[in-house]
Amino acid sequence: MSLRFSCNTQGSSQMLWIALAALGGATLMGIAAVYTKQTLIDDARSGTRGYF
Repeated sequence: MSLRFSCNTQGSSQMLWIALAALGGATLMGIAAVYTKQTLIDDARSGTRGYF
């Protein structure tokens, strides 16, 4: 009984960690996309001033 209970809690916590990892990964990808977009915009603006 206790073994089954520990297996169930382990499984649910594993699902929780997978969900947290997926959410964290999506958040990091979103931040990276915004940062990359902002960097490209800044590069384009400073490129007109001979930055490249």
